[in-house]
Amino acid sequence: MSRLSAYRQQAVQQLTGLYEAQEAASIVRIWLEERLGERPLSPVRELMAEEKRMLESDLQKMMTGEPLQYVLGKTWFDRLTLAVDNRVLIPRPETEELVHWIVEEHPGFSGNILDIGTGSGAIALALKDRLPDALVFACDTSDEILDLAAENSNNSKLQLVLLQADVLQSEAWNAFPSVQVIVSNPPYIPLYELAEMHVNVGEHEPHQALFVPDDDPLLFYRTILTEGCKKLLPGGYFYFEIHEQMEQQLISLLTELGLLHFQFRKDMQEKVRMLRVHNV
Repeated sequence: MSRLSAYRQQAVQQLTGLYEAQEAASIVRIWLEERLGERPLSPVRELMAEEKRMLESDLQKMMTGEPLQYVLGKTWFDRLTLAVDNRVLIPRPETEELVHWIVEEHPGFSGNILDIGTGSGAIALALKDRLPDALVFACDTSDEILDLAAENSNNSKLQLVLLQADVLQSEAWNAFPSVQVIVSNPPYIPLYELAEMHVNVGEHEPHQALFVPDDDPLLFYRTILTEGCKKLLPGGYFYFEIHEQMEQQLISLLTELGLLHFQFRKDMQEKVRMLRVHNV
């Protein structure tokens, strides 16, 4: 056996370098609390041999840069606990802010919402949780991804209508209903940024959900706005998560498409990361 306090310190040291010291300490704390089922952790607790074997297996994965959420097989989003693995992106706090913006502007909403690129189902499920009278449709490109969204829907007891579709194909939009709200956190990172990304993202999260061609970074926004206008009811809204450096490019695109009623919003870090477009 070994004492938890010593093991915790050793784990932080091993992850420092891959992460900054404070972040490494936070990761280790959450990891040990989840694996050992203790909050707060007792520093004098002794680790049993089988516990240490489990933790060592986890730590080896994390030392390659595998995100903690994939190691645990779950993450936390808004008021939900969701299963995640390398089929889908790990939802971020700024995406919670996008959900909160929609809920703030549509209290008691009971119409149709379409979430494009649902992944784990995080946005769609959080909206269904906070707007229980809404009918929420969620689409993604493959049944394999939608299987995970379905698992999260079942576990959270929140009903979604799941649709398999590649939204870059015009004919795919025929399967979508008319809706009052379209929301998406689409791929928006130019491929050239891959070289600058942390290993836990660049080498472990799915590239198809992150990256767009360097020569067409607005690919998904253009397609969703163009095709989505055919499905969005008059007076409806688009909500997007966006790249912090794309505000001016998006303004040009919206002007080109004649969508002149829009608003950007900053996230908690004062970065422009959200866009609302009113289809009037």
